[in-house]
Amino acid sequence: MCVYLRPINYHRHLIVSALLILVGLAAPAHGQIGDGTGLAEALNPEYFNRDIVTFADELELDDIQRVIVEALFEDYLYGFEEAKSLMSSRFESMGDELRSMDKGSVVKAALRPLRDLIDTKDTLREQLFSSVQTVLTNEQMLKWPSFLRRMTRVKTLSKGRLSGESIDLFYVLRDMRLPSSLINTIQPVLLDYEINLDYALNARNASFVLAQQTLLDSIADLNKGTDTRVAERQIKLRVAIRDVNNQSRELIADALQEKAGDIFHRLALERAYPTIFRRSMLQKLLSAALDLEDLEEDKLQEIRDFSQEYMTELVELNSVMLQDLLVSEPREMLDKIEAFKARSRGQKPTRTTSRSRNAQFRINELSTPFITRLQDLLTQEQFASLPQAQRIIERQRRLDRLRIMETINQKEETPARSKKDS
Repeated sequence: MCVYLRPINYHRHLIVSALLILVGLAAPAHGQIGDGTGLAEALNPEYFNRDIVTFADELELDDIQRVIVEALFEDYLYGFEEAKSLMSSRFESMGDELRSMDKGSVVKAALRPLRDLIDTKDTLREQLFSSVQTVLTNEQMLKWPSFLRRMTRVKTLSKGRLSGESIDLFYVLRDMRLPSSLINTIQPVLLDYEINLDYALNARNASFVLAQQTLLDSIADLNKGTDTRVAERQIKLRVAIRDVNNQSRELIADALQEKAGDIFHRLALERAYPTIFRRSMLQKLLSAALDLEDLEEDKLQEIRDFSQEYMTELVELNSVMLQDLLVSEPREMLDKIEAFKARSRGQKPTRTTSRSRNAQFRINELSTPFITRLQDLLTQEQFASLPQAQRIIERQRRLDRLRIMETINQKEETPARSKKDS
């Protein structure tokens, strides 16, 4: 009887393992072949009712068309839930089927319902898009290619892992609230950005599908090692998206020209690389200091002078840190893959050090002497009234206490050492 029960428990264990993969708990496997496998996302539809707003706005649907599209969405969502329920039912009924299979066949069979759900999900999306097109006018169909590019950005741009990979420059322009006449003058540049970004996104997204298939294959083939080439290529595709955003940022800023171009450039950098380009504490302090009432003109001019000095050094430091980041982030992702390879061979991974110092630390290091100069220039009351000045004062007090304690400890140790030496 025990001989009979052990295989049943074994098969149940394999089914449970497959279910854990389905709900996205196979995180280590994700990291082995790339973080874009999206197995957890397989259990959710790609489009939701909230996306109807984007369809309606981008394609300029009239009221009747919108009602039809809403009905098509209902069919799409119902079809997905039906396919998901079918997958669950197949899992529940697989016990008898699995008992007669060998180890490798059990895993392949257990993963088959998930593969079928993924295929059905793709089919449902194509059916939804095809059905929507049937209700569009000729003029609306002209908007279809741009609409698809927009949906690709909405659905997949946020899947970036590198700094600067997930920024949407169209949102930066939208938030600037520029006049439509100015936006119209840069349409050729914007169209190039839209097309180039879409091409790079689709290439990366295709690598997610391949990573998903590779992960399922590696699970199904229990004797096969995980192939990391998909993950290595995925990093290059992520860099390509980041490069499109970086290059397009410069082109759009140049096309806008003058003040609008400068503002766009600054905002785009702040959103793409916030740890480097967000407004520093010292910038806020200096700006507030220039607004202090009853501050003598000579002191105001001195603040203006070393503000300019600070900004010159900060711009140079930001440029250096950005170049370091562009190199270090992909390299560190590749190092993780190399570490995995070493562990899979039974070797100890080579310990690597971070290739870039913490950005905030480097900015603080640059700011410290300028903060001291500002404190020396203002009265204690004036400096304390500035935003976040209390944080600086408290930090200085902690450092002073540490220095005092260190001095006391040194004095206490000196007699003890002298006595021992004698």
